[in-house]
Amino acid sequence: MAFLTSAAVSTVPSPSLQAGIKRELALDYYRKSLVSSVFFVLVAFGGCWAVGPAEPRLVSLLTVATVTSLINVFRFFFSLHVIRNPNWRSFYTKVAKALILANGSSWAVFFSVLLQNQALNSEVFYLTIVMASAFVAASITHLCVYRGTALLFNLIVMMPFMVFRILAFLETGNQKFLLIPGVLGTLLFFCIFYTENAYQTLVGRIRNEIALREANRELADSKEKLIEQTTKMIHASRLSSVGEMAGGIAHEVNNPLAMILGHVQHLQRTLTVGTEVKKDLLLERTRKIEAAVERISKIIKGLKQFSQQSELEPLHPVPVSQIVQETVDLCGEKFKNQGIELSVHCSVASVVDCRSVQISQILVNLLNNAYDEVRGVESGRVSLSCEASETEVRIRVANTGLLISNEVRLRLFQPFFTTKEIGKGTGLGLSISRGLARDHGGDLTLLEGGPMTTFELRLPLAKSSVNSKVS
Repeated sequence: MAFLTSAAVSTVPSPSLQAGIKRELALDYYRKSLVSSVFFVLVAFGGCWAVGPAEPRLVSLLTVATVTSLINVFRFFFSLHVIRNPNWRSFYTKVAKALILANGSSWAVFFSVLLQNQALNSEVFYLTIVMASAFVAASITHLCVYRGTALLFNLIVMMPFMVFRILAFLETGNQKFLLIPGVLGTLLFFCIFYTENAYQTLVGRIRNEIALREANRELADSKEKLIEQTTKMIHASRLSSVGEMAGGIAHEVNNPLAMILGHVQHLQRTLTVGTEVKKDLLLERTRKIEAAVERISKIIKGLKQFSQQSELEPLHPVPVSQIVQETVDLCGEKFKNQGIELSVHCSVASVVDCRSVQISQILVNLLNNAYDEVRGVESGRVSLSCEASETEVRIRVANTGLLISNEVRLRLFQPFFTTKEIGKGTGLGLSISRGLARDHGGDLTLLEGGPMTTFELRLPLAKSSVNSKVS
């Protein structure tokens, strides 16, 4: 028949989707089999109990009921094994169909024994018809996955009733005995129709579920890629900031190196001439050399820490003044070289839970932008100040460069938007900085009004600091 070979959907699904639908359809059957197997066992012995001990065919009924129960017990454990077994086997379907037909055959024998020598209008006869009709109706949803096998199951279950009624018609010639076969035939026809409909509905639901899982998996993959790309962009922005600071850092390192070289050369000349070197002079020069080395070491350590990736590190309580000082140590020399005044006022004792490298990255970006704005401007000034309240700390970076227009202000934090010349800015600095600030529970904004262009970084105080103030 056409419904046995019709496609589940009008469009041909991809091989992977088709295999997924097929597997989910089979699993749906096996899950329902766990319930139906228990139901069939209960009905089999319940039917024996209903006829009572006076029934002469009780032993035969119990024998058939036992065989039926054994078949359904095997169905139960077989279905349980298939559901738990991740490795799919093609012969599972063949075993499942064989068990369906075996179950139907055992029920046909059970009904035949129960109806033997019963009056065709007796209560047992009609009660048995109701049981068989219930089995047929339940098969619409339970066996819709194997529609051909479902049709055979229903034919086998209905066969005893049709045979008894047809034989009664042949013996008596009374056409009323054909009423039950007609009703059962009609029921079988509707069963075929609704089984196909149930199958199509089930396929549609499963296909939607698979598509939803695929969409969720693709969304998760896209999220991972987005996180990976964001991490790379943050690191690239940090390295870009390092590049902008390179000239100042080189000068910052070169000065103490030149001082070390000068002290060493002076000591060498003194020793070469043979002049006696005073102990105090020697100690003084070695202290200056040691201080210069510590200064270089501090710069290199800060640069190394600033350049490393820290996106996956947990938050740690860090004093705000420490972050500010380390940042100024990195890029302060660049301002000195260009004669730009950099004033720092950060005497707060506040502590924030943060990744200090990321907060330093925000401040370096703001200072680099301020440097670009005031470079070449007469009496250019940049200030970095800190204020603290009971719940947060505010770090402000201001410069005396040109004020930002309203048009630029609206797009200032958009990715890839920049007012710098081509090749001198990526347009990611402020957008990444705001993202980092919000990741820490704070924000980065451009303050309105005032004589200077001022950016404000707000960060919540560390929980330990807030709790200590409350207590």
